[in-house]
Amino acid sequence: MEVDGRGCVAVRRFGQATSHTLIVMLHGDVSSGGPANYHFPFARRIADRVPDAAVVALVRPGYPDGAGNASTGTNYNRTDQYTAENMDIMAGAIRALKRETGATRVIGVGHSGGAATIANILARNPGLIDAAALLACNCNIAAWRDGFGRQPWTRSLDPYRLADSVPTTAQVIGYTGANDTNAFPSQKRSYIERLSARGVRAEMRIVPGAGHNSIDAMWQAGLSDWVAREASRRPTS
Repeated sequence: MEVDGRGCVAVRRFGQATSHTLIVMLHGDVSSGGPANYHFPFARRIADRVPDAAVVALVRPGYPDGAGNASTGTNYNRTDQYTAENMDIMAGAIRALKRETGATRVIGVGHSGGAATIANILARNPGLIDAAALLACNCNIAAWRDGFGRQPWTRSLDPYRLADSVPTTAQVIGYTGANDTNAFPSQKRSYIERLSARGVRAEMRIVPGAGHNSIDAMWQAGLSDWVAREASRRPTS
């Protein structure tokens, strides 16, 4: 799909063509290589759980989908890629999908780097995403890089540093595996606590035994019900 003059974004659509609720799923950085398509089956599962919603799995800038399609932009060799330009491409795609589906409520579900992308969009585009589920999110990038003794990222926007711009009308939930050795629970907690201190409805859930890529475990640990509940909400205005 074309995105507001910014190029094209590869998408996979599930559920309804039009709906008052749009659910968008974003994948992680796929640092090991290969196409970014592991989130397609998960998006289908969301559509099965919320059959009245329009559900779309987006492919982030510079990634292929394994079916001959790729999204405009660069992922800088899959590192330090949460740039303002890439965030704007994804926000533009969500905005276009909102118009196309006629949605009045948008729910973002992101894993790892996709979660960081959704968190940045929450701050940079207030009101575009109403509720966000952040799975295994590196939501405090500076602390994450420092915790591993790695060089700071210089291109990427940091959700933690942008947290004060997230509107208080947003609903945010973070799922983190207790055994996640990439995005440590403490890094997610600092972000959630910063949102909560400003009055954002934000909560964090630790999933026992789950690791960084244990999306299925998060789904079983309450994410399924959270998505369904948020999808059932209607705008108050």
